[in-house]
Amino acid sequence: MVTPHYAKPGIIGQTVWFETLMNHVSKPCMLYNVPGRSGVALYPEVLKKLAPHPRFWALKEASGSTEKFAEFREAIPDHAIFSGDDGMLPFFTTIGCEGLVSVASNVWPSETNLYVQKCLAHQTESLFPLWDKATKALFLASNPVPVKVLLHHKGWIESPELKMPLHHEDFHHLEKLYRYDLKIQQWAKG
Repeated sequence: MVTPHYAKPGIIGQTVWFETLMNHVSKPCMLYNVPGRSGVALYPEVLKKLAPHPRFWALKEASGSTEKFAEFREAIPDHAIFSGDDGMLPFFTTIGCEGLVSVASNVWPSETNLYVQKCLAHQTESLFPLWDKATKALFLASNPVPVKVLLHHKGWIESPELKMPLHHEDFHHLEKLYRYDLKIQQWAKG
């Protein structure tokens, strides 16, 4: 569940929004902090207020900030927090991250699994530069444009076409993306 798009609610508005949504579902809920997409960050105070809700299970944190991640960890010490930033996982696991909700796993499933396992085991000394650059290549256009282009290049999907207004021809960094695809595959082979 993401903060409401466009409206940019404050602490009370966010709290009421998430409470209302969680009161109408029967499954565990993961809240999603992605201010770059929604236009407003999730407030740590909101998480504190929602912590007792029986359907609040976890948080996906995608602000790209270790400071924000640490604030969320402090606000909800008994809830799972997952990284929504593939490249930041080595840093987030040192401050209580429990896993990854990944974009990269769409194009590098087994490689991402290995990456996550190494991060969770704190074997991160050589992971950051490569994974940071490779995952940034997946965001050289709006997500999921580069992912679809790479999936098509690999022959995993028939077409790179997306639903409007996104378009695969907006992606102009094919060689860079293909280069990082090879580097990630080579890294996983050891």
